[in-house]
Amino acid sequence: MKLYKQESRSRDECYECICLNNERGVLEQIAITISIGVAGYPSDTEVGDVLIDLANQALCQAKRNGCNQVVRYAAEQVIESGI
Repeated sequence: MKLYKQESRSRDECYECICLNNERGVLEQIAITISIGVAGYPSDTEVGDVLIDLANQALCQAKRNGCNQVVRYAAEQVIESGI
């Protein structure tokens, strides 16, 4: 669970709002968000390519869930965390 809390904290630290001038010179606020997919070594697999694939599966689920999501891959289920 400690790692999962670290993932959520990292996600929160990456969230920002920045202001940019649009083409008419008007300031617009743009939100920057992050989606994270996580798989564990050696708990999920000990094979590097498979580990990346599992993390990618979790990332795809995080993106389907919307912005600012952390999804942890698990063989039995996908564990999700949102804002």
